[in-house]
Order: sequence, then C-alpha cells, then structure tokens
Amino acid sequence: MEGCLFHELKQYATLYNPDIPDYIFLNSFWITSALIAILLIIKKDLNIKRTVMGILFVECIFIIFCSTVVYRETLPEARSNFIPFWNYQAIRKGDDRCFVEVLLNVILFIPIGFLACGLRRINKWWKVALVGAVISCTIEGLQLWLQKGFCELDDVFHNTLGTIVGYKLYQWIALLLKRNMMKHKNKQNQKI
Repeated sequence: MEGCLFHELKQYATLYNPDIPDYIFLNSFWITSALIAILLIIKKDLNIKRTVMGILFVECIFIIFCSTVVYRETLPEARSNFIPFWNYQAIRKGDDRCFVEVLLNVILFIPIGFLACGLRRINKWWKVALVGAVISCTIEGLQLWLQKGFCELDDVFHNTLGTIVGYKLYQWIALLLKRNMMKHKNKQNQKI
C-alpha cells in the first residue's frame, strides 16, 4: 500500500466520521457510565461482569449505528453491491481502499463479538456470529432503504468475521486468565 497505513485507515474509517457531533459520543459515554453506576448501586445480587458487558454491548451497537447509518450523508439514490467477495477481486488488482475497508469492517465488529460473550445465552461461536450477522444485515438494510452508505454483501461477511474474531479473542483472554489464576492458586496451596 502506498502512504502511511494510519492515514489510509483514518481516511476511510467508518468510525472516523466528522459529521458525528462530539456531544453524541460524550453523552453516550456519560449515559453508559451512569447506567453502570446506578445498576451497581441498586442491584445487590447483580452479576457485575454480565451487566457491564451488556451495557457496553448496547453502547457499542449505538456507536456503530451512528457511524454507519445515522450520521452518514443521504445519497441521491441507493447504492448496493450483492456480488460476493468482489472486494477481493479489487484488492488483487491493487485497490488499497478496498483492502482498508475490508480490514475496517472486520475491526469494527470485534468489540461486538467480544462483548457478546459476556451475555448469558450467547456462549457459542455460531450464536456470536449470528448476532453479528443480524446487526450487520440491519445496518446494510437501513443503508439501502435510507440511501446512506453503500449496501454490500461483503460488509455482512466481514462484520460477521469480526464478531467471530472478537469471540475468539474473548475465549483466548479468558483461558489465559484462568491459567494464570490456577497457577496462582497452586502456588498458594504449595505454601500451605
């Protein structure tokens, strides 16, 4: 790729949308923080991990919807591409922008997959993938219907892949923490 990768990512990032007012992010941060604090104060028997991850999950979806639908410019007509994996053909021809867009579509949904693992019933990779696919299909459908952005099948695939990466990342971190706790517990038992 030509030029600095960071510049490319910033230029094409869906999260970097200068049309989104700062107060949207600030207010959503304060609302999320307040919800977590209130729930922790009110509910004595609350499962803290699930509650915090659930609230952050909803917050993440809100920010993604703002970035990909709400604050996108309305186009004169709907734009779509339902040819599977057309991005890879463009990448093979040297289209750096498509490479960056594929990468960003995967990265954008990693937090969804990671945070979904903290929810009670979403504990298998296919359930996480299904959640990611439903959210992505909703976004793509809204982009097509509201004429905002570019509705494409590849985005659904890459977003879903991002949720699976987030799931695997969560599983890997949980495994490392469990191993570390077991080592620490074994050392404590050896001292006794």
